[in-house]
Amino acid sequence: MIVFTADSTRHIIKLLDTGYGSPVDFLFFNDGTLIRKVIEITRVSEDFDVNGMTMAVPLGYHLRLEDGNTLGLSLGNSEMLQVATTPQSQDEPGSLKSWIEAGVQHYHF
Repeated sequence: MIVFTADSTRHIIKLLDTGYGSPVDFLFFNDGTLIRKVIEITRVSEDFDVNGMTMAVPLGYHLRLEDGNTLGLSLGNSEMLQVATTPQSQDEPGSLKSWIEAGVQHYHF
């Protein structure tokens, strides 16, 4: 089991490169409130033609999470530029209401 955060995504890029296109059962994303399992990794690349040969340059990855949200990782010179995800709720993260709605995390042991 590998758990990563927005700050540590640049360290798992090689892992994402080898894992896209196959089922993922070991990767989890921690957004600070919830730990969500990554279901699918999709590579985003730009395809172009150079002297009759097709080349693909990876631009980033889309990670589909178990709750239906999609995490987008944009790459530039092999570095992460931004992480975008759709928030679960608009409540303040430390409020009592957000704690009650979150419940007990499935992946916390």
